Amino acid sequence: MSDPLFFSPEQAIHFIKIIHEPGAVFEVRALGVPGSARVFNGYFTSPEAAVEAIAEGKLDRAAGVYVTLNAVDPAVYARRRDRIAPVNRDEATSDGNVIRLRWLMVDIDPQRVSQVSSSEAEHEAALLLASDITSSLSLSGWTAPVTVDSGNGVHLLWPVELATKDAYLLKACLSALDFLFSRPDVHVDLATANPARLARLAGSMNRKGDDTVDRPHRMATITQLMPDARKQLVTRLQLVELGARTPSVEPVGRNKNRGAFDLDAWLSEHVRADLQLVLEPLWRPPAAIVAIRRMRPLKIGL
Repeated sequence: MSDPLFFSPEQAIHFIKIIHEPGAVFEVRALGVPGSARVFNGYFTSPEAAVEAIAEGKLDRAAGVYVTLNAVDPAVYARRRDRIAPVNRDEATSDGNVIRLRWLMVDIDPQRVSQVSSSEAEHEAALLLASDITSSLSLSGWTAPVTVDSGNGVHLLWPVELATKDAYLLKACLSALDFLFSRPDVHVDLATANPARLARLAGSMNRKGDDTVDRPHRMATITQLMPDARKQLVTRLQLVELGARTPSVEPVGRNKNRGAFDLDAWLSEHVRADLQLVLEPLWRPPAAIVAIRRMRPLKIGL
């Protein structure tokens, strides 16, 4: 039986039901399982069965328990049906196993030494940035996201309905949010747009490093959920408009190693036709600069 201080079966089941349609196949993956260097995973169609397998395998004591976000090929269910076991890397969900994109995940993470939990100040900085992003996008007609306090930062989840080939739209949105909102102490993770992306399972513990007074382990928790959240889709046009807000310039003081998003190359390669209706109001100087500064005051090196 799981210790309710370290695992909430009710919240885990609730989260999976939010993310996945009834009967859909999803993967559960556990990393940092005590006493093993292996990755553990399994495939399920029932949230209740998945949570039962986590508890039975004592995987609630792992450093992290995750679930796939997007719709996967039902054939992967036969890999490990309704059970969790140690696996090789090629036995986990890959981008090629995903058949539809269902969620845009914005992972807000405080800057800190790797493999340690966030301090209270760092955690609070992530919560505040998540609030800023949510409030700003609501002014553009975006619905409220499913919000999960990941334990160290925040996951903002907006439902989408896209083909896997459209993952570049999600990447462009992350680049825009990173440009507009990231700061030296807290940033938007640019690596969460791939189809096989995992999300930390709400109701599970986030254990990075030792559990200390100043950097404690925390449970991932759903903090905001609108009724019928999965039905409140972000439209393709909303994604395009947000993605187009990334100019090919670097903000002053940003880490050059993270790289600037090259808007012109992105447009040429992907969606110039999609953007023809929104490019003019967004990118006609100096109106574009004014719009960006109204959305979030930033120093931009122009």
